[in-house]
Amino acid sequence: MSLHNIKVKFKAFHNGVLDKVVTNVVNRIVEFGGTVCGPIPMPKKIERFTVNRSPHVDRKSMDQFMKVKHCRVLYIMSATPSIIEELSKIELSSGVGIEISITKPVV
Repeated sequence: MSLHNIKVKFKAFHNGVLDKVVTNVVNRIVEFGGTVCGPIPMPKKIERFTVNRSPHVDRKSMDQFMKVKHCRVLYIMSATPSIIEELSKIELSSGVGIEISITKPVV
C-alpha cells in the first residue's frame, strides 16, 4: 500500500461558505483515518476597479469596486487510496474552487 502526501487548495469569494466547506472536508478525512495539517488561511487577494459613472457630462465622477478572493490550504499526510477516492467524491458549494495536488509516495 503506497502512501501519498496531498495538498488541497480551496478558493472562494465568500469567507463563510469557504470555512463550511473546509470543515466538512476535514471531518470527512478524519473519519477515514487521515492526518490533516490545517486549514491554513492564506493572504487575501484584493482587486480594485475604478469605473466612470458617466462618459459625457460628469467625467470626474467615478465608482470604485473591490473583489476579494479568500484561500485555505490543507495538507493530508500519508493518505491512503480510500482517502484519495473520497476526495474525488467531494461535493462543493457553488462559488468554491478546489485544487488537489498529489506528491510522490512517502518512503
